[in-house]
Amino acid sequence: MQFHVIFALFSVSIAAAVPTTGHGRAVISGVDQTSSKHIAAHGSPVVRRDDHARITNDNAFSTGAGNTNSANTRDGVGDGVDQYTYYSGPASDFPDQSQWVSFENMFKNNKPWMLSFCGHTKWGPDDTGQQVEAIRDAIQLIAQASHVDHRFILAVIMQESGGCVWVPTTGNGVTNPGLMQSHDGTAFNPKDERNSIFHMVQDGTQGTGTGPGLTQAVNAAGDLYSAARIYNSGAIASNGDLSDGNGATPCYVSDIANRLTGWVYAESPCSNE
Repeated sequence: MQFHVIFALFSVSIAAAVPTTGHGRAVISGVDQTSSKHIAAHGSPVVRRDDHARITNDNAFSTGAGNTNSANTRDGVGDGVDQYTYYSGPASDFPDQSQWVSFENMFKNNKPWMLSFCGHTKWGPDDTGQQVEAIRDAIQLIAQASHVDHRFILAVIMQESGGCVWVPTTGNGVTNPGLMQSHDGTAFNPKDERNSIFHMVQDGTQGTGTGPGLTQAVNAAGDLYSAARIYNSGAIASNGDLSDGNGATPCYVSDIANRLTGWVYAESPCSNE
C-alpha cells in the first residue's frame, strides 16, 4: 500500500478492478486492496513460519539491508528531510544507507499517522498508544531475530498499511493479511492484540510456510531496494529498473527509499498511482 499526501489517495474506490502484485493482492492508486470491506480476525490462524529465518547474504550487511545491531535506535541522520524525490533505475541509483534516518526518528515522525490512519480510512478504530508501542516492540524483536534492518521493516509497514492494525485482508488467489500484507499470514486479533501484532510483523519479515518475507527477499537480492521490489512484485523487471512495477506498484521502491530518508507528509508525484 502507498500513503501519500495526507490521506489524498483515497479518492479512488478501493473496490475497483485492478492489476495484482507479486503477493497476489490488487493495487488501486498505490493501495494494495481487493475490497473496501473490513475484515477482522476473530481468531489467529495456524501459520507455519520459520522463527529462525535470518539474513545470510553477506552483501546485505554492506548495503544496509542487514543489521545485527537493532538495539541501536539512533543509527541514522536524525529526522532527515520530509520531501519526496522520485528514484528509478538499479539499486545503485537509490539513496545510500548513509542518508537514512535513524529508527528512533523515523518511528517518532510516523507515529501520528499510525495513531490516526485507521479512523480516516474507516478500516476500524484508530490505533491506541499501546498498539503502536506493540508495533515498535515487535519490529525490534523481529529485527534482532532476523537481522533485517528495523527501518526497512517500519518502512514496509507504513507502505503496506500505514501502521493501521485493522488494515483489511486482501488477496487474489493468495491471502495477504496484516500490517505487512504477508503471504497467507496472520491478521489482527483484538482478543490477542500483542501476540497478533508480533506475528503480523514476523510473517511479513521472516515469511510464512507458504510464502517469503523480507528476509528471503533480501537473501535473494543482497540489497534493500531490490528486496523491496521483490516483496511487492515477486520479481525484478528484466530491464533492471526498480521503478518498473512489473505488474505491481511502480513507485513502491521509490516510496520505500523516501521513507528511509525522512518522507512523511510531503507531496509525491505518485499520489494518484
